[in-house]
Amino acid sequence: MRNQEIDSKILEAWQEFNQLYPDEEAALLALYRLTEKGSSYKLDDKFVCPDCKSVEVELIKNSRVLKCHRCNNEVWLTAGTFFARIRKALPWLAAIWFIDRGLTISSICLEQLTGVTQSTAWMIIKKISLVIETEISESPCCAQVHHFASEIRKRSILTPARQRPVTELDNSEQDEENLVDMPDLSMRPEIEQSILEHLSRDPVQFDRLCEMVDRPVPDMVAALTYLVLDDLIKCHSGDRYSLKSNSFSPRPKPKSCSNSPTNESVNINQSQSGQSGHLDSLVSQPTALDKAGLISSILEFTNHIFHGISWKYLQLYVAIYWVDQDKNRWAPGRLLKACSSSEHISSEQVRAYCSQAPIRLPF
Repeated sequence: MRNQEIDSKILEAWQEFNQLYPDEEAALLALYRLTEKGSSYKLDDKFVCPDCKSVEVELIKNSRVLKCHRCNNEVWLTAGTFFARIRKALPWLAAIWFIDRGLTISSICLEQLTGVTQSTAWMIIKKISLVIETEISESPCCAQVHHFASEIRKRSILTPARQRPVTELDNSEQDEENLVDMPDLSMRPEIEQSILEHLSRDPVQFDRLCEMVDRPVPDMVAALTYLVLDDLIKCHSGDRYSLKSNSFSPRPKPKSCSNSPTNESVNINQSQSGQSGHLDSLVSQPTALDKAGLISSILEFTNHIFHGISWKYLQLYVAIYWVDQDKNRWAPGRLLKACSSSEHISSEQVRAYCSQAPIRLPF
């Protein structure tokens, strides 16, 4: 769990949650209202038969079946929804409610509050994370797996026997190096293009690289920093650098045309500053420094709440971070609606899930 200040906020929020949803029936009613069957009526504290609209209904004890005494219709409240086959609605609603309000909790904390087993609490959080992950998968911003190595401290079924959890990253990095879909580099600053043209898979020492590119050392340091943060090159021990992928081939910079104001403006910007062209080329995507700050924030978040993560579910932890931090995209109630509109996710799907390199970032 978080520090004492956050713990008190969680307990205070838990009391508020219990006032809104004092029992299992109230939690089921809240979930039912979000379904297609239950969204057509406006009664605040009663179930209504979706067929005859009668309030003469009974929620069969210890089940999710609503029986109408007027038309004898029986309705399975969560059938065909994300919440299908759940045993209790209250722990699910509580997990979503906390995450929705920027109070992300661990499976241990959810276990202590709701009384479910930790394995059940873990599965609840992972299924909610999978709902979020389907939306983060559209993000064009990515990061390579080695950025998260410091937090890979929990084992999974992918961890080799008698090896540390971080060894799972070895195979992932090999997969990354086989990627062939490389970005268009033609709009990057001239110094960065020159560096990429002089690098190969074999590491090159910094002083030697400065001689080949023939640019001042401060400019080289800045350009190399951007290329490393953008995962285009690797930094090795001994101040050496190499290309990130053997399938990488720098694209030539487009020739300027006297009748093209666009090319002229690009050349003017690049001649004015070695980095202005780089910033201009990233108008629709984050800068390297922004991405580095985002990764650092994700690492701090996962360490503070989960005290280490596994590579297998790394992408799901990033998804949870997104909801916790981005309240413009995930306003209160948005996560609950996303879950209610999602298809059912089985426990087998959770166990079979594995993060894919590179990791998608919520930018």
